[in-house]
Amino acid sequence: MILLHFSKPRARVRARLLPLSLLAVLGGCSGWHGTADERQINTLLLKVLTADGRNICVDSGARGEPLAIYRDMLPAPEPARRPLGWTAPRPLDPGRNLSGRDLIGSELQGEHVVLPERPSLQGQLSVVDQGQLNGYANRASLLETSRPVRLAETADAPHARVRWWGWNRLTSSCHPVYTVSRTIIVDNVAFVSVTAAHQGSTYAFRRTGTAWAPYAKWSTWLY
Repeated sequence: MILLHFSKPRARVRARLLPLSLLAVLGGCSGWHGTADERQINTLLLKVLTADGRNICVDSGARGEPLAIYRDMLPAPEPARRPLGWTAPRPLDPGRNLSGRDLIGSELQGEHVVLPERPSLQGQLSVVDQGQLNGYANRASLLETSRPVRLAETADAPHARVRWWGWNRLTSSCHPVYTVSRTIIVDNVAFVSVTAAHQGSTYAFRRTGTAWAPYAKWSTWLY
């Protein structure tokens, strides 16, 4: 009787498959997850964020409400809201990248870290567009979206590296890391927020027929 022993070949197969599966998870290779509108909007967002040719790293999982900061500013006193507004869409300029460890270390050494605020109203939209966007944003800020959305790399935005959030923070090649909120759509206008290196902003997109296009960028905030 002949005995066939397969344990070693199977072990070798498992050894080959494990790194491949691990790379798939770390690289965020599981693909897009969301509606066709969300996919189109997030592709456009990645193109806007890299329009200056900058290479960026983006978390693959979208999380957070896109208009949380906007909603928080609605009841603010008029002087605080006066500098806020919508401008032509452009990349988010994260400026100086400081980790939590950097901030704590500076405070322990008696250093006061100041993050420069970016001018917000360069290329300000018309009064009509401002009013329309504020109207849509006011409505959208009252809505909630909890459906999971996952981004993926696209040839349309080759400078955006989209990966699992843990891998982005384990590698030293990704600083700062961009985080994208979930998308919310009201009629033919969509809103998505982006944060990176203690700065954030909200982007608006407008739909004509079935095609979306970048519409505006809200004021940059610090966090």
